[in-house]
Amino acid sequence: MERAREFHFVAQLPRTTVPEVDYADDVYDRQVLLNEPWYLYAARTGRANQAADIHDKFVTETWAEWEQRKRVQAATLDAYDREQHRLAELRRAKEKQRQQHGDDTVSYLIRLEEKRMSTNLPVMHTLLLDFDELRAQREARQRHDVEEEETRVRDALARERQAWLVDMKTQAHAELEVILSQLEQRRRERELEEARRREEENRRAEELKAELERKRREQEEEDRKRREATEEAKKAERRRKEEERRNKAKADRDAAKSGQSTVDVTSSQAMTSAPAGISASDDASGPDARIAARLASREKRIARMHHELGSVVQRLQAEAGSCASSEDAVALAGSIVSQFAHGAAFFHAAVYVGFVDPMLSAKTAPEDTSIHFRYASSNCSDALRAGLLSLRPKDHPTAPMVVSCLKERQATDVLNVAQHPGLIHLGTGEPLSATGATGEFVAIPVLSNDSHKSVLAVIACDTLSSNAQDPASSFRAGEEACYDGPSWLDASITPQMTSALVAAADSLGRALTTAMTNQAKSEKALHLSIGTPPHGAADWPSLGALWAALCHALRRGLPGCDCYVARVSRHGEGAAATIVCHNGIHAGSADPGSAAAESSLLGRSIDSAGSLTLSTYVHLTPATPSRVLVADTAVDAKCVPYRGTAAAKPSECLLLVPISEAAHSAAPQIGWVVGVSLTPAGSISDTMAAAIEAFIRGDVQPLVDRRLVQNVCAMHAEQACDWLSLCTGGANVYVSLLSTHSTAAAPVAPTAPLTMVAASDEQQWLVGKTWTKQADGGSSHDFLASVPPGSPPPTDPKEVFASRKAVTAWTGVKLWNDALKTPPNHSELLMAAIVSPGRLQPAPYGIVYVDNVHSNKKHPFEAPDDVMARTAAMILGILLDAAVHKAPLPSAEGTLTTPLSIEKAVGEDRIAFLKQLWIKAIHDLKGVTKNQLLELAGYNSPPPVIPHIVAATMIVQGTKPTTVKEWEDMRKHINQKLLDAMLAFDPSHATKPKAAFFLRARKMTKGMSAGDVFSRGSYPASCFFSWTFTAVLLRRTSDRMRKRLAAGKDIDEEAASSAPSSGGADEQDLGPDDDVEDENAATKPPSH
Repeated sequence: MERAREFHFVAQLPRTTVPEVDYADDVYDRQVLLNEPWYLYAARTGRANQAADIHDKFVTETWAEWEQRKRVQAATLDAYDREQHRLAELRRAKEKQRQQHGDDTVSYLIRLEEKRMSTNLPVMHTLLLDFDELRAQREARQRHDVEEEETRVRDALARERQAWLVDMKTQAHAELEVILSQLEQRRRERELEEARRREEENRRAEELKAELERKRREQEEEDRKRREATEEAKKAERRRKEEERRNKAKADRDAAKSGQSTVDVTSSQAMTSAPAGISASDDASGPDARIAARLASREKRIARMHHELGSVVQRLQAEAGSCASSEDAVALAGSIVSQFAHGAAFFHAAVYVGFVDPMLSAKTAPEDTSIHFRYASSNCSDALRAGLLSLRPKDHPTAPMVVSCLKERQATDVLNVAQHPGLIHLGTGEPLSATGATGEFVAIPVLSNDSHKSVLAVIACDTLSSNAQDPASSFRAGEEACYDGPSWLDASITPQMTSALVAAADSLGRALTTAMTNQAKSEKALHLSIGTPPHGAADWPSLGALWAALCHALRRGLPGCDCYVARVSRHGEGAAATIVCHNGIHAGSADPGSAAAESSLLGRSIDSAGSLTLSTYVHLTPATPSRVLVADTAVDAKCVPYRGTAAAKPSECLLLVPISEAAHSAAPQIGWVVGVSLTPAGSISDTMAAAIEAFIRGDVQPLVDRRLVQNVCAMHAEQACDWLSLCTGGANVYVSLLSTHSTAAAPVAPTAPLTMVAASDEQQWLVGKTWTKQADGGSSHDFLASVPPGSPPPTDPKEVFASRKAVTAWTGVKLWNDALKTPPNHSELLMAAIVSPGRLQPAPYGIVYVDNVHSNKKHPFEAPDDVMARTAAMILGILLDAAVHKAPLPSAEGTLTTPLSIEKAVGEDRIAFLKQLWIKAIHDLKGVTKNQLLELAGYNSPPPVIPHIVAATMIVQGTKPTTVKEWEDMRKHINQKLLDAMLAFDPSHATKPKAAFFLRARKMTKGMSAGDVFSRGSYPASCFFSWTFTAVLLRRTSDRMRKRLAAGKDIDEEAASSAPSSGGADEQDLGPDDDVEDENAATKPPSH
């Protein structure tokens, strides 16, 4: 017994031998110590002052063992604290040593750079007098004076603002106290008013409840009196008819006794054609005996028919109890008609059932509904039996079925249809009083079996004279032939049959209510969940994967459904769309052909003039922002099947929910349409449709918006990489963004994971990689964290926070290429921070990297490379901020006279980065003067880089390379006319000039960087350089986007999933051109 137990357990131990007695004594002593309370142990050990303390111990240890365990535990914790203190001291010492080493290294590098700069010779110009240098010096002096004046004014304004802030703060505190007191007073007043209002509402509710109860009792009493009066009227009418029949029969008998020959002939015919139920002795007894026998037989048959109706009611009640679905309840209506058909035919009556659509409840007015007749007995018209007839309250507001059943929720009984002006013929819509029809009409509403008492359906029965033509009533003609007088089988609906119809209506109401309740429960249990991205990623890798997850979620929630996603490509007139995902299979699936049956619609094109079943139902315009529910596609003229003919349309329910595309424009428009079809028709209710729409809008739409923002950001980053790869001397260019940037409502912490979204040609394998500070080193995160807090947003590339140094000097830098364990000594890494300009404090978005790890360059980056990288980071910050917050794109310096042609096809935001560069290049060109052009054209022996730049500029505009082989051929074209042509040029045009000219210009400038031009050229040449490189990139990007559009691909998704390279394959896509010759010798770029 190693744990504390009751002492009666010890008493149960055996004590037959001495060892057993010793063991039992030891156990008893142990149990005494285990069960000993603390206060006894404290008193026993001489610590009576601690007897009132509260302690807990294990049931398997004594208090002495507990104290020993506590002493060991305290000693262990003390040793751990001492060790942690020692380790902390050691870390502080190492950190101090590391900082000292870093300071020494920086000082050494500064001294080395100063020594190198002191040995450089000043740049010499080809002219004796450098006007550019003089102008730069004058401008520098002017800027210095302006800066000094601005500093003085800024300091004075800062002092005044500080004093004003102190005054405003004091005044604000005083006003805030007053406002808070007023708000508190208003809150107390509102609470008192709310309490009084609730009391008044409760009182009014009680009074209204009592008034409604009184009216209900009065209405029930009036209904009872009306029913009694109706029954009395029917009985009086039947007694009158019976009296008329008897008087007429007596008159006929008197005429027969007087010896009329016509009566003898009729009597002999009746004897020869007597039915099987009449014996020959009836004829021997005379006409009175025969009439009496037939009347007795009729009464017996009526009694038997009433008994059968009671059995029918019992069967219907049993069937109603087993109805669980809407299909079962609707089938019960057909069973009511079929089981009442025999009894109704005996009385020459027709029975038919109509359903109210939509269900008439307290929220639905009768004028907004219609009664659609679905089941009818065989003696009804063909149109009524086929379910083609309906009764609309708007068209016939005085019809008894509308007034009594829909509005008053009461049964109606018309004894003579010819005397009621509101009765109409369902087939023609004419009043029955005008057709000469006679008979009786009964209509009974089917009410829901709940507190609402909603009208669900109507059961009607009539005895119109046209019903006698039904073959099922042929027995009546034979029976009347046996009688030599007028028709005594008068068409009439007995009270027993009316009661049976009322019981059937009650059974049908209970069945329909049960079905609706079960359907509501199933709809509430509809569980839709989009799930999580694959492989534990933070975001969905593509829209295709998101569409597949959406289809799988819908098919889990609605088993057996067929779902798809269609991409809308055109809106308004001529709307069109393409199905991009069908039943979870999309174009980017690993093996879309393996599930051909499940993805038969994948890739189908849809337009407003073609087949629209399982499509967008022509609701492809922004004018239809909500869902569309087609209850039955078989009866909807707008739905045409993809397979088969229009005559064989499937009967199914179709739900369409639009998904907006707001990432590319301030005004959202429909970008996709989600379609869900389910068999049978009507299987998707309004509640289920609302739940699916809420799921798509609440769960899927935010993910789509986030994915679209990420695609746009990746597209901007790709264009930045293309530009930097061409314009700088770096071998590798990448852009990484903080993983949470697309949903950041506040500045994101620089410690968030970084994801590579774009890279240059050789580094495409890096795109999509994510790293964190803890797992992969923290050089990038440390760089973002070092962005000066509180600094204003950058408005000039020089203000962008950047850092450039040797790769080995970066602490915690990671080389993604495992084969390159250590970089060369001359390798440098340049980082430029991408910062949001839309806030008072800069919010980091990511980093632009440029390095020359794989380059053959033996010298560091030049100053223009820094400017290019900073410019790209600043533009990316502006564009990413606009994309994340769905704000209009900012205007760059100057504007274009006309938009670029590619904007009409893809929009401005998809080429926003290049357009910003193009506007900047146009702005710089406008600043070139005639004297500067003359200076450029006046070079006799220009640096080698200038002819290549001028030649590439002219080739881009369509000049043949053979005409610009020599400098003398080029310089004569450097004039204002060339400048005007450059300003009006549209590089994104599809055919002017041909793409091969851009390819040739790109080959001529390949390997040339901004440093080569800015350090060896002039201002016009640098403007030509920026203009040419931007034009080449714009044309290549435009051609790539047009090809994607022609292939029916999504531009954003293609750009995000497979980032295009900055050369190579795209250059091959440009194709050959007959007018462009291969002039390798003349177009070879200069060596560095």
